[in-house]
Amino acid sequence: MARIQTGRAAPGAVFAAVFSILLTTAANADVVTREFDVRSGGLLEINTDIGKLDVRTGGTDRVTVEVVRDGERGELLELTFNQDADRVSVKGDFPRDEGGWSRGKRAKITFNVTVPRRFNLKLATAGGSIEVGDLDGELRAHTSGGSLDFGQIQGKVDAQTSGGSIRLAGGGSDVEVETSGGSIGIGPVLGTVRAHTSGGSVKIKEVSGAVRATTSGGSIQATML
Repeated sequence: MARIQTGRAAPGAVFAAVFSILLTTAANADVVTREFDVRSGGLLEINTDIGKLDVRTGGTDRVTVEVVRDGERGELLELTFNQDADRVSVKGDFPRDEGGWSRGKRAKITFNVTVPRRFNLKLATAGGSIEVGDLDGELRAHTSGGSLDFGQIQGKVDAQTSGGSIRLAGGGSDVEVETSGGSIGIGPVLGTVRAHTSGGSVKIKEVSGAVRATTSGGSIQATML
């Protein structure tokens, strides 16, 4: 009787294969980059049908938007860029097809954005998380599904998610946040705080103004300055 011998691949061979797959995936991704010269204190608006939004601040008076469209349907996302003085707008739309809206099935979209430190943001995605670093400006953010993670925001914060956690490291003005399901964590705020979650805990540290916090299921902790 013949014997069939089997064996495990060497660890190095497995690593090489995985690394090769990662390189192939990265090479197949479509990347669109645009740069806009602006002055501090301007406004960036992003409104997209799908995509993770990752916004950081840089040391120049320039807005840089890099959109990585990956996945089988990633390149179907139509991008529109506009600039009016110091106001930059970006739209991401999936076209209609016979089956209705192509809402990013088998698509991975990421917006990697850099703005001046003193700038204002108005961000919206129909599906994806939103991350914003430290910012000297106002922030409005909305996602239909995903977490919200913000650094130190010196201007007013108005943010909502239909499902996901919310974290704000700290703020220098009034804060209003809401999630339909997830925990809320807010650091020191020099202003008022309104926070609501339909399911999760709320923890607020060192607030100088009034606090209104509600949850349909979870604990609430708040510390006043």
